[in-house]
Order: sequence, then C-alpha cells, then structure tokens
Amino acid sequence: AAIRRLEPDVLLVQELSVRPEARSWLGTLLQGLGLPSFVVPEPGQLSYSSAVASRFELTPVPAFDAAPFPELLVAADLQLGPTTVRFVSAHMPNGSNHGWKKVDSLECVIKHAAEHAAPIVVGGDFNEPVAVLPSGEMCSVAGTPSPTGVVANGNWTRREKPIRSAGQ
Repeated sequence: AAIRRLEPDVLLVQELSVRPEARSWLGTLLQGLGLPSFVVPEPGQLSYSSAVASRFELTPVPAFDAAPFPELLVAADLQLGPTTVRFVSAHMPNGSNHGWKKVDSLECVIKHAAEHAAPIVVGGDFNEPVAVLPSGEMCSVAGTPSPTGVVANGNWTRREKPIRSAGQ
C-alpha cells in the first residue's frame, strides 16, 4: 500500500527471497505497482537478494562478482534524457555474523562508485548502528550501550532520543 501511495519512479529493495516462486510473485507485484522494469541478481550463497525496480526501462549492470555476496549488491542504469543515472541497491551483511565480509562489501560498492563517472544513487540496508555516542559507544537496534560497546542481555532496546553533545 505504501509503494502504491508513493508511486516511486525507482525502488531499491533488499532482503528478497531467491526462491523461484518468490521471483515470479515479485515480478507480478512490481508490475501491478507500475514498476514493470526490474533487475534481480542470480541467486548466490544466501537465501535472499536485493533488486532495483522502475517505471522506466532499466539496463542491468554486470554483477558485483568481487563482493563476498554478489546477490546483495545489484545495479541498473536508467537513461534520463541525455544523462544515465546508475542505481545500486545494497544490503550489507552484518559484521557480527559475517566479520570482514561487511567491510569487503562496502569497499566493493565504494570502488564501483569511484569507477563510475556518471551520477550514481546508492541506497539500501547498511546494517549501521542507530547512533554513536560522543564517547564512541554504539547503540544498535539490538542492544544497549555499555562501557565496552553494545550489550544485548535480554533487555533489547532501541535508542530513539537525540544524543546531546557535551555542554548541552
């Protein structure tokens, strides 16, 4: 309902199932939402992927083969008059389960963007902390800050209030 109400020209989506029936369902759904052109990468190691969808004709970009999980990074070009705009849908693996693969994935996107001369839009799920405190402590959606980082000890919270700087 939200997608239908917003009527986006381009939609970047993450955490899509790679099951064949899910891909077919996704195509039908996107067409019904007025987004008939979409790019979904080939299934990889994980059970989910990312996608780029648009009202206008998209041109797929070669896969991010250097990425640890290429299925989580997908790009497509959209011709807007004389300008080609590249859209990248990215889902960064979380660092707690995938360690350096998160960093490798971010570096892959940065390298890709640096090598692309035309305008580029990168969006998605970067699995970043909700906030970083002035002390350097991180607050995630799955934990509470402590002197040694984020602790998730059964009291899972989300820090929504603004962080005041020293002196405020």
